[in-house]
Amino acid sequence: MKIIKCGHRSTGYDVKDFDPKVIAKGLGFEVEHTCDLEKAKRIVMDHVAELGDQYYDELEKLENRLKAKNKELPDKRKRTIKKK
Repeated sequence: MKIIKCGHRSTGYDVKDFDPKVIAKGLGFEVEHTCDLEKAKRIVMDHVAELGDQYYDELEKLENRLKAKNKELPDKRKRTIKKK
């Protein structure tokens, strides 16, 4: 089992240390998980500090591939989450 590290990978950095375009793109992804913009910004900074400026470009490519693949599947196979 993999141990998950808890904590900010971007500790010691300020938002000004990052490309504003990367921050803006990342916020578009992270607000799916929280409505708190400060938390979302910190998550973006953590991902970029750990994995580089291309993180959200690669994530976008992955999501687009999965969306295209899901269009080919019957509706019932697209999701594993059961509706209430």
